[in-house]
Amino acid sequence: MKLETRASFGWPETAAGTAHPTQGLVVHFDGYKQGLADKDHAECRSYWKATRRFHMGADRGWLDIGYSFGACPHWAIFEGRGLDHVQAAQPGGNSTWYSCTFMSGPWEKPTEAQLAAFAELRSWLR
Repeated sequence: MKLETRASFGWPETAAGTAHPTQGLVVHFDGYKQGLADKDHAECRSYWKATRRFHMGADRGWLDIGYSFGACPHWAIFEGRGLDHVQAAQPGGNSTWYSCTFMSGPWEKPTEAQLAAFAELRSWLR
């Protein structure tokens, strides 16, 4: 699995509380078309940074990016809050489920590479 860690973004360890999710992996996607599959991988990194800024900004005010992980259309998994941390993407299940957002929007079909990266993440979490 190609994992792009928090450290690769210059981020410190998350301030989110610890958790040991055992219920599974919840999948999300962005509410807007991103078109990242047709762009350079660097745009995925920019998207991930912008998502974290948005989640921590005035509109949300969260202490970190909400997702445990993100699946990029170029076969990479991006670390959000990561392993053994409470996520903020699944109300009622933030401490019992992991979350992974597909870095795409509605009506965007996941790429084969994105699906493969997600399958690798799921296997890794098991």
